[in-house]
Amino acid sequence: MRVRATCIILILLISIVPSSNAGAPEDLEEVGFVFGGVHIEAWHSGNSTSNLSDLPAIVEDYTATWCTNCVKVEHALDDVEETNNMQQYHFHRFIGENEDPLGS
Repeated sequence: MRVRATCIILILLISIVPSSNAGAPEDLEEVGFVFGGVHIEAWHSGNSTSNLSDLPAIVEDYTATWCTNCVKVEHALDDVEETNNMQQYHFHRFIGENEDPLGS
């Protein structure tokens, strides 16, 4: 009886352990540089022509709910955006996610 109860408890404990099925990181070679970007709404169609010097700089901001200084960084980026031509893309993560956007 004890062996059966021990096995059941062991199975229950193992079943609540989170698992992640993530593939290997993609090897990026010769992808070029991002000089500037154009963003449009998904429901718009058409074409657009711009000079490279007119395009905004791209800023990717990876934040997380457990990050204490991320809010300060976001405010600093907002201040920089007021005086510079840049486009921010924010990636907000939460602590329960399996994937790490920074690859660590």
